[in-house]
Amino acid sequence: MKALLWKDYRVNRSVLLIAAVMLVGPYLAAVAFAAASGRETLASPRWWCEALTNAAMISVALSLLSVSMLGANAFATERADRSAEFFAYLPPTRARALLSKAILALSAGCAIWLVHAVLAMVVLPRLDAMSSGISLPDGTIKFLLPTAVLVFGTAWAASTVLSSPAAAAGLSFAAPLIVGGALLTLSHFTGAPRSEDLEAWYRAACVTLGVFAFILFSVVYTRRVTP
Repeated sequence: MKALLWKDYRVNRSVLLIAAVMLVGPYLAAVAFAAASGRETLASPRWWCEALTNAAMISVALSLLSVSMLGANAFATERADRSAEFFAYLPPTRARALLSKAILALSAGCAIWLVHAVLAMVVLPRLDAMSSGISLPDGTIKFLLPTAVLVFGTAWAASTVLSSPAAAAGLSFAAPLIVGGALLTLSHFTGAPRSEDLEAWYRAACVTLGVFAFILFSVVYTRRVTP
């Protein structure tokens, strides 16, 4: 398993690097701007709250791209460069290979969202209290986290059957639009869900479909004959 993890790390090294840059880049940009602005800016809780909130919004949005790449790159890259055919003749079973890919991708995705959760629930509220009531977008995490689950699950599922990581990532970004459009259409023609319940239905649908796609296509991958 250790050898498989190292192999998957090497395959996904560039994706992990890009994900790390997109995670911390907006915050580093905010710190650099503060350092260049002088002591008054550095000492202002209100400025830090606004700057970190804006950085968090950008970083959270970019995290959707990160989780999409992690899922899309899991299988499709090896199939595209034909290394999957070589690995198929090696001793590790498909189940162990899948477990290694899942550990790497899910660990990276959870680490990304753990950073967002700490900032949203611990750091920003404390700065908000010190800055005389700046409004924080507290619904962002609640909305985008289920979207990330759907994006990752769809990218993972597409990666198990496609040979193009770009195509798998593209399908993953289409999934939230399809789910949202289907719910809006259903609400318009049937009245259910009601407009005030749309967001709750959307979150539930994203999590359910994302987890279902991940599990179903993981099983498909372990049982298929071709790489």
